[in-house]
Amino acid sequence: MYQKLYKHALEAWKKIIDGDYYNDQSNTTLEFSIKSLKGSEYEDKLRRLILLSIPKLANDILNSDPPLPFIFILLSLNDPKVGRPLEKLFIDHWIKDNASQNATFHLLNLLNILGDKNVDIIPIVKNILSHANTQMDPIMINALAVMTINNQPGTLKYFIEKFAEWAENDNDVFLKDLIKMVGKKGLMELLKTQKTKAINKILKK
Repeated sequence: MYQKLYKHALEAWKKIIDGDYYNDQSNTTLEFSIKSLKGSEYEDKLRRLILLSIPKLANDILNSDPPLPFIFILLSLNDPKVGRPLEKLFIDHWIKDNASQNATFHLLNLLNILGDKNVDIIPIVKNILSHANTQMDPIMINALAVMTINNQPGTLKYFIEKFAEWAENDNDVFLKDLIKMVGKKGLMELLKTQKTKAINKILKK
């Protein structure tokens, strides 16, 4: 039975990577096969095959609006071995493109998909922020912050901490803009950071 499912999965995946991204039958077959092969000897074989294809599909993945259906399927598996390479793809693109509007939009899509699948996005947000810098577009950085916070309020703390760190180093535009957008909740989180210089800049504005 597993061998037959694996064969169907391969056929469906081949159609998808050949560019037939929106073929409902192929996507449905792929999703069903992946879930049915879980725990079998074919699970890892199929995973490796899919991951080997991702770099070749990177351009289409990163330039598709809305995200390609198979991205939803792969992320819905909640499988870190699949999720992390995809996360890396989107984050690397965002860094390389210096937080451009397009890259930020796709990163937000990724976070929204993962959030909808009840994946803990806080480690991903912390990873993103570790690569963020003050040379990036403040409008895009704050769009990323506000939209992520709106969907996942637990991420507020991490954006405030990062922006307060920048304010301590004399770049307070990101922090001021975020506090304006999120209001009292943001200010309360800022006070918890105990970053005196950043706090004074906000309170004396």
